[in-house]
Amino acid sequence: MSQRWLSHYAGHWLHFSCPRCGLKKSYDADRTLAQMGNHNLAGMCVVLAEALKCPRVFSLSSWDICRMDVRPIKKPSGDPVARALHNAKIAKGGLHTITTMRLDELQEWHVLYATCTCGRSKALDRSKMAKKYPGLTADEVAKKLSCRHCGKAGTRYFAIANMPR
Repeated sequence: MSQRWLSHYAGHWLHFSCPRCGLKKSYDADRTLAQMGNHNLAGMCVVLAEALKCPRVFSLSSWDICRMDVRPIKKPSGDPVARALHNAKIAKGGLHTITTMRLDELQEWHVLYATCTCGRSKALDRSKMAKKYPGLTADEVAKKLSCRHCGKAGTRYFAIANMPR
């Protein structure tokens, strides 16, 4: 069996999970490759399990070994808003992008998210944003903001979700 390397999965997300411990982590393969270089995925499972303090990583008994595994998933293509929301891991039911809505029109039960095309997202204080940018639409405000991670201006999108009951 050939070894799987990180470079084989450019354009994918890597979902690490252990069914025994319930540990789960996801990484962007492109970003990880750029930051750390090429690595064997089996070795990455061991390193990640060790970093997450799995007590079974170095167990020699077959019934008590760590079951950390990796599953690569192809990144979605298409419009950048859907891709950004998917990258930010907030693409779930009840989440809607907003473009023409003014921020002061949001209700108190809405949670406002700003997400960038690089995959970073952050929940924002809805009332502070509405006071800072009165009368502006979400698109107009998004053009004024820049991402603190990648530094690009105007690549942010806003989305809203209802607060849990």
